[in-house]
Amino acid sequence: MREIIEPFFEKTSHGVHIQKFHTNVIFHDLKDEQEKEIIGYTVKILDLHSIECVQFGFQLKLNNEKMLSFLGDVPCSEKIYDKIKETDWVLHEVFCRESEKEIFKPHEKNHSTIKEVCEKMQMLQVRNLVLWHTMDNNISERKQLYTEEAKKYYTGNIYVPNDLEIIELS
Repeated sequence: MREIIEPFFEKTSHGVHIQKFHTNVIFHDLKDEQEKEIIGYTVKILDLHSIECVQFGFQLKLNNEKMLSFLGDVPCSEKIYDKIKETDWVLHEVFCRESEKEIFKPHEKNHSTIKEVCEKMQMLQVRNLVLWHTMDNNISERKQLYTEEAKKYYTGNIYVPNDLEIIELS
């Protein structure tokens, strides 16, 4: 990835920015299940088995001993079901409502519908589900609409945060 990003940045930026880039950006090679210390947490790297490109998510144990899994910007692969089964918190992309899939075509973009995500997380007995990376075509009603649809397929706690909203991970 570094061999793609560095030349791109150098060709599209100016002197002082290029210098700051080389001074401040640090690349780390990641491997599945590798552990890294990040801001006081032991973070386990998860290969998400994306069909598009290598993409990583992560898991970490919160200060309250709850497990949090971030599944990146792709649908949850069956290959990681065993790693997230019975997780306390899962952050998962959900591109659109089931009724909108013909309009927004989430699968063409390697994304999911609410129904798909919620059925998987219900099966995996996830306790709390945060749905993000949503369509903003109806921002004023998005939280309500997404939450109502999610409740049809998932019985745990559902969160559809607005930008900058804080969720207490209890």
